[in-house]
Amino acid sequence: DIFKAKHSGTTALGYNYNVGDIASSGTSLRDIDKFWDANGKFLLEDPQTITITQGDGKTATFTLYSTDTIGDLVDKLNIAIGDKDTGLGQSERINDGGSTTKNFAQYVTAASTTSTAPFDPFTVGGTIVIQSAINGYNGTLSFSGNEDIIKALSLNTLQEAMENSFEVSVYDAHTGAEVAKDVKVTGNILYGVVNPNVDVKFDPNADILVNSSSSTTFHGYYLLDITADDPDDYTTYVHLADNTTVFQIGANQGEDMGIHIGNMSSEALGVNRVLVTDRESAARSISIIDSAINKVSLPRARLGAYQNRLEHTVNNLTTASTNLKASESRIRDADMAKEMMEFTRLNVLSQAGNAMLAQANQLPANVLTLIR
Repeated sequence: DIFKAKHSGTTALGYNYNVGDIASSGTSLRDIDKFWDANGKFLLEDPQTITITQGDGKTATFTLYSTDTIGDLVDKLNIAIGDKDTGLGQSERINDGGSTTKNFAQYVTAASTTSTAPFDPFTVGGTIVIQSAINGYNGTLSFSGNEDIIKALSLNTLQEAMENSFEVSVYDAHTGAEVAKDVKVTGNILYGVVNPNVDVKFDPNADILVNSSSSTTFHGYYLLDITADDPDDYTTYVHLADNTTVFQIGANQGEDMGIHIGNMSSEALGVNRVLVTDRESAARSISIIDSAINKVSLPRARLGAYQNRLEHTVNNLTTASTNLKASESRIRDADMAKEMMEFTRLNVLSQAGNAMLAQANQLPANVLTLIR
């Protein structure tokens, strides 16, 4: 919808306007009919914060005040989308050293009737055109905040985002062996091609060049030009490192078990990209969440199998330890019996020797008795 004046007045720049006129960039938001409700209340009496959520889950905010003009609104949109420190950082995506941070949002002050371009969003005066420099669904911009303010901004989609499509071939960097050839990928994540347990996420703007220059303008406005950067193939390298944890579960070499689990972060599962700001994004989020549940379920099942194996191993080792102690006890008990037998034998021999000595000592006394 078009920003029109609520009543007659003069902008800070000296521009005179009447009721129903298309607003200029210097027109205060207070003087625009959309920012007043049906009860005659100005929607920005209290500051209102708007959140911009990018398709990849990154967010930025800006705040509107009662004294803001359309130009201030456009500047805040540009900072929120383009600034690398406080915003989404899209200015770094443009091939001009980041100098076009003010081209993401532009206010159209006059309608164009001469453009012959197949797609020209700058044809309606009194509208703010917002562009994204990121290709595919990752560059989708969603706005959330006070419902009345969102309605006042009159956000409409001029061009639907289309998901990226890549054709990927994978080679072993050391041997040159072909791992996969001409795999068609939708989006910017390569699932299970390099390795069944490895997903590769690459830049959605890989091999994409974004320009915003005088050659891409329509009647004074900048249209972001997204084209192929290089006709040759885009090449990147992935270093794979085994993070498997190995447990020694037996007494001998080779009696071990490896346990591994993938990255379960919100980014790896894709749930950081879940948006519910509108019906379409909410519907798409259902598929993202279902996929995340499947990704979590498989490692959970694998962890259950690991736990069962370890418990079985612990039970076996406990049984073996008990049997070993029982055997040791039997051995020790057998040695004690042998020692007791030896002790008894020696005791008998000692007592027999003492008895024989006593008998020998009595013989001389008996002889003397006979002589008397």
